Amino acid sequence: LNTICVLGGGRSGTDAVLRLLCLGVAAQRIHWVKSRDPWMLSSPSKQASVDESINPFLVQHEGLKAMAHAHSAHDLSLRLERLGVLVRTSKNHPPTYFSAHFLTPEDAQRIQQIPKTIRKGHLHSISEIGMILSRGVVPMPPQTLYIDCTGSRTQWHHPTPVFNSDRIELAEVRLCHPSFSATMIAAVELSNMSIEEKNAHCAPVTGSSLPDLMLTSLLNHHAWFYHDDLRDWLESCRLDQLLSVSAKRLNTCSKIPADLSLIRSTLPRAIVNLESLIEQESAVDPLRA
Repeated sequence: LNTICVLGGGRSGTDAVLRLLCLGVAAQRIHWVKSRDPWMLSSPSKQASVDESINPFLVQHEGLKAMAHAHSAHDLSLRLERLGVLVRTSKNHPPTYFSAHFLTPEDAQRIQQIPKTIRKGHLHSISEIGMILSRGVVPMPPQTLYIDCTGSRTQWHHPTPVFNSDRIELAEVRLCHPSFSATMIAAVELSNMSIEEKNAHCAPVTGSSLPDLMLTSLLNHHAWFYHDDLRDWLESCRLDQLLSVSAKRLNTCSKIPADLSLIRSTLPRAIVNLESLIEQESAVDPLRA
C-alpha cells in the first residue's frame, strides 16, 4: 500500500495518525481528512511530569484565573493554551471546538507535520478514484487504505443523569478521567443521599463546549469537597493524586493552606464567568442551549 487516508480529525483520528507514525509509516504517505480542528488537553512529557519545583495548586489557580477573566470561549482557549493546559493539532488552522483527549506537546508537533491534510468539509462518499466531500472532489491513488475515525461521542447536548430509579448510567464526572469517574460514581452510590443529591454530585462531563465542560467539572469538585464522607474518600483515593492531596490537606490542616485559599477565593468568579460564556455560546448556537 502506497497511501493511507485517515478520516476524521478528532481523538480517534489523531490516535490513528500517531499510531501510523509510531509504526514507521512516512508522513508523506498519510492523507488526513479533517472537517475541523480541535483543541485537546495537553499531557505533560515525562520530563515535565517529574518536575517537583512546580506547585500544581498554583498551576490550578492560574487556570481558574483564566476562566474568571476570559471574554469568550475562544479567549478562554487561548489563555489555557498559554498556560500549557490546551494544545492544538494544527499550526495554521485555528481550532473551532474542544475534544476531550490528552496529547503531549511532542505528539502535537509530530502530527502538525503531516503535509497532506484535506479540509473540504465532511466526507460524503468514497470510490476507486477518490473522495467526494462537502466542498469538492479529491482524487486518490488506487488501492488507498481508508481508516474511518469519523464517529463522534459528543453529539448529545443533554446527557442522561447518572443515577436513575432502576439503573446507573456510567459517565465521566471528571474531565478525561474515566477510571476515577467510575469509582467516584460507586462512592456516591454507596452514600445515603437521595437520587437527586447523587446526581447533583455526579453531573456528566460531556460535549465539546469548553466553558460547559469546565463549569460542570468545577461544580462537581466543589460538591465533593463540601461533603465530609466524599472528602474523606478522596483522601484515600489513589486514582487522582491532585484531588487526594487536596482532600488530605483540608482534612489535616487547622487553617486552609495559602495556595488552596487562592483557589477558593477565585472559584466563585470563575463559575460566574463560565456561566456567562455559556450564555454567549447559546446565543450564537441555540442548539447548545
